[in-house]
Amino acid sequence: MSNGSGVKNKSEEERQIARLKRNFDSAVFTEEFISGREIHVAVMMRNGQYYVSPPWETTFGRKHGAHIISEKVKWNFAYRIKMGIDLIPAVNIEPTVLRKIKKNAVMACRALEVTGYARIDIRPVSYTQLTQRKSDLGKIQMEPAAL
Repeated sequence: MSNGSGVKNKSEEERQIARLKRNFDSAVFTEEFISGREIHVAVMMRNGQYYVSPPWETTFGRKHGAHIISEKVKWNFAYRIKMGIDLIPAVNIEPTVLRKIKKNAVMACRALEVTGYARIDIRPVSYTQLTQRKSDLGKIQMEPAAL
């Protein structure tokens, strides 16, 4: 994923998918961009039990355009400094919202049968909505990784 990955309509999406299929020998999936805070939790399994880390948040500086976590954002520390992108402890999350984030992260790991480690990225639509509606946690992106 890169800053140029975003599309604005169905035909752009189809062209992007076709390009990716030509260039990579793997499945392609798409997800809707949701504007808002980029919250992360790690979920680890130990002795058959899931443990969820405290939440972290990626903050984007004004210089960075798309507000997505591209490969460059993930792995290029100099780029993150230049663009004002930081990973900080997530604050100002209501306890009820935090419980929902953790519960949904564990549910996603169970559904995918994660047995090691996964990072869950969550873009809540709105914290007010989260406290009012049961299933409004926004999109969840799973990135299973080996320990």
